Amino acid sequence: MEREGEIPSFISEAERTVLFANVKDYFSNKENKICPYCLQSIDPSYGDQLILSVQKILTKASEEHQAILSKYIREKIEIDLTMYINLDGDIVNECKSLLDNFDESIECINTEIIAKQDNVYLPRIFLTVSIEEKFRKLIEQLKKLEENRILYNNGATDTKTIKSTLNEINSDIAYYDIKDIYESYVDKANEKNKEDAILAGIKNELEESHKKLVNYETQKSNVHIAMDAINDDLSYIFFSRNRLSLEYRDGKYILLSRGQSVTPKQISVGERNAIALCYFFSDIMKNQEEKQVYGIPHLLVIDDPISSYDMENRVGILSYLRYELCKFTAGNLETKVLIMTHDLQTLFDCNKFSEEIVDLCTNKFTGVGKHKVLLKELCNQNLEYINPERRQEYTTLLGNIYNFGLDGSVEYELSIGNMMRRVLEAYGTFCYKKGIEQLSTDSEILNELGEPYNRYFENLMYRIVLNSESHLKERVQTLDSTNFFDFISVGEKKRTARDVICMMYKLNKLHLLKHLSGKTGAEQIIESWCTDIEKRTV
Repeated sequence: MEREGEIPSFISEAERTVLFANVKDYFSNKENKICPYCLQSIDPSYGDQLILSVQKILTKASEEHQAILSKYIREKIEIDLTMYINLDGDIVNECKSLLDNFDESIECINTEIIAKQDNVYLPRIFLTVSIEEKFRKLIEQLKKLEENRILYNNGATDTKTIKSTLNEINSDIAYYDIKDIYESYVDKANEKNKEDAILAGIKNELEESHKKLVNYETQKSNVHIAMDAINDDLSYIFFSRNRLSLEYRDGKYILLSRGQSVTPKQISVGERNAIALCYFFSDIMKNQEEKQVYGIPHLLVIDDPISSYDMENRVGILSYLRYELCKFTAGNLETKVLIMTHDLQTLFDCNKFSEEIVDLCTNKFTGVGKHKVLLKELCNQNLEYINPERRQEYTTLLGNIYNFGLDGSVEYELSIGNMMRRVLEAYGTFCYKKGIEQLSTDSEILNELGEPYNRYFENLMYRIVLNSESHLKERVQTLDSTNFFDFISVGEKKRTARDVICMMYKLNKLHLLKHLSGKTGAEQIIESWCTDIEKRTV
């Protein structure tokens, strides 16, 4: 142990690392038998003891030296200068530069110290870093920045704005502190208001219930009166009390057809129209005297009162309309009636009885004025006057179909399917005594068309038969009654209109061209359409 303490005393710090490393390497080699320093013989055990002594000396000395070096490691200086950038940008930037330079020097010194700690006996060559000068310059610039800060703060005299801003911040803080509590209070208050409203509603309902109980017997009698009036009107339309009638059972109306209970879906469109018209006029009369009702002005609006699918009821409904409208128009000169229809025949029929009503009312309002009948047609989104003496329904419909085939007119987009069906129905009945369905199955008619048109038009006719007057006839029963033309494009409708014209052209060219005599170049255009059909069937 004495030897271990004396060994370092006679050699310098610089020589220790090399010396101790050489000693360790030499005596670790068992082939060396002579000490190179005293030239005495050595045995292996002595060499092992010597190596352990050297290791102890190295370990103790390095730990002591590492502890001393650790005291010289310094942390970098970190200062956030962004808040001072508006004071003097040049000084702030200079401070940042000096600070970064100083921190780099600190980092460089720390790196060398750590490297020395890792191997304390290995000499380090380190250039001198003038850290004191860098630190002095940094402090000088920071003092200048501090002077600017003090001057800036001394110049801040607008404390009212600052106080106002701080008060707003405090208000916001207070708001968010109680926000949840206040919102909960508002929700509960709203719930209370709703419950109060419900309670008030229940009280009102109770009062109304008492009133309803008082008037219940009167209402029951009024129901029977209204039902009797509707049944009288239905018998007027159908000229029979058994055809269609209403009964009141267990608080609801029962519909009877020839004495049998039926649902509205089980009767025709025309019959449902008849019930609707009767209810319409009965509702106007509700709880009022007839003389009082007819004496005040009315505006009566009636949309498509007659369905072309129920021709047998046409006369009855027209007669009933004439009867009712005559009473209203005779009661007050200011009463006006608007009837809308897509059917030309209905238009002409309504015009006829309207002219009769005007004649009947003329004597009553002598010297005051008279009612007038105006016929108008929606063309290109404009209402135009119609001269009934110059209109012929079949020719008009053919012209509309031809025009739609030319340009797909928007005004006929919804009703073009019904127009084609009606024209073909009339044409088939007049020329062949066949309905529209039979035009697609009669072999003689199809043979008259010839190839390739017979097969093509057989398919076309089936498609048209599927059409069912979309907005003129209600959809009932199942989806199977859905209108075919509701689900095809305008282009497809336009092509179908051309095909109808072409079929009639191939069956009776002269007939079609006579009805289209006012259409310039119609024959050449139709021939081109026929050529298109031939191309599609190749």
